[in-house]
Amino acid sequence: MKRILSILCILSLLFGCFSVAFGEEEKITLRMAWWGGDSRHEATLKAIAAYQELHPNVTIEPEYVGNTTSYLSKLNNELGAKTAPDILQIDYKWLKDFTDQKQNFVNLYDYVDKLPMNQLAESIVNTYCVRDGFFLGIPIGLNALCINTNIPALTDFGIEFPENPSWEDIIEMGKKVQEKDSSKYLLWIQTGHYYQLFRSMMFQRLGKNPFNEETYQPNFTVDDVVAYFTWLKEAVDTKTIPPLEETEIYGKVFANEIPGWLEGRYLCATSGASTMATVINASGFDVGVATWPMMADAKAYGTMTSVLSMMFGVSANSEHPDVAVDFISWYSNDETAIEIMKDARGIPINQKALGILIDKNMVMPQVKKAIDLATMDGAMSENALDLNTSLTATFDYYYQAVGLNQMSPEEAAAAYMDELARALEDLKAAE
Repeated sequence: MKRILSILCILSLLFGCFSVAFGEEEKITLRMAWWGGDSRHEATLKAIAAYQELHPNVTIEPEYVGNTTSYLSKLNNELGAKTAPDILQIDYKWLKDFTDQKQNFVNLYDYVDKLPMNQLAESIVNTYCVRDGFFLGIPIGLNALCINTNIPALTDFGIEFPENPSWEDIIEMGKKVQEKDSSKYLLWIQTGHYYQLFRSMMFQRLGKNPFNEETYQPNFTVDDVVAYFTWLKEAVDTKTIPPLEETEIYGKVFANEIPGWLEGRYLCATSGASTMATVINASGFDVGVATWPMMADAKAYGTMTSVLSMMFGVSANSEHPDVAVDFISWYSNDETAIEIMKDARGIPINQKALGILIDKNMVMPQVKKAIDLATMDGAMSENALDLNTSLTATFDYYYQAVGLNQMSPEEAAAAYMDELARALEDLKAAE
């Protein structure tokens, strides 16, 4: 009996070898995680289906949410538990945090020969995707923060929104809206954009990055902070922006999920090129685009062109990192995938992809205009401290205190600078 079982085992092994030899490939299941709106979800699911058709042995299970806050919270929990999905969408702002925990990710330098590096600008990869020799993710889309406008509603108010508004323009147009209809507001600002607007003003006032990476000191002074908080208070007092009590409850979702925008009560909304397709598709009116506000005597073109909207990396938890890398390479560089995704993740950084979309008129004109406007005078790269999430949290309390009339601009600026100094000391000590 033992001899018969041994023979059966040998035959089973031989049959398995013959099966592989004759093309019966190993069944592989990967999990892929991302955030975004419906347009991005639908396009990504179609791209996954197209890849699976080319690779019948591979199944990619989608896991997606609507916004970065929910996504990051879930991902951090999974990274801690070593249960993260194989393929991960990563915001460029998380580069420092995630390379500090590089044990959770695959260094793509180990797979560089399988990636479309010849289609990517080396400067972009080195600035936004690599830190201390660790290649975190392949960049996907160009992005530029901007303002979306409800063209017919603004026309009804007799407002011609400039392509490059000043900070003062925003307030004056807000007053004009209130004079005609006190139930409507000029500009909705996404919760996550208050700090980015602050950094934009600092770039303009300073002509350099808000933070010095070498000294762990802010380049701005308390007077610079007062200037921003004073603008914010005026925006609140003139009802240029809706009350924070009304808007803060939505968190970091995009305008396509904001009733005030969709119903026409908010005539403009802060946005980004990478999410604009979703916003435009959800809006029942013509949507225009303009830059973020700019100082007349700005020392730098601080319109917050991040140049990168997102990247895709691979979890160190993956049992099949080579297949995950193959999907990312296909997804970012294959013509079929490019035509499926179009500009759902912004204008592609991959030069081949960009050329295909331009040749086939597959880029929404508003998306292309947002990039063109934001980059017409060049862009400054943000550094790791500019993007540090703990410093963002330090700021958020004080813009809310000003916006909710709990502190004056001067009080909030002084308190913020004190807390910021402690936060920077902690970050420096942790290095």
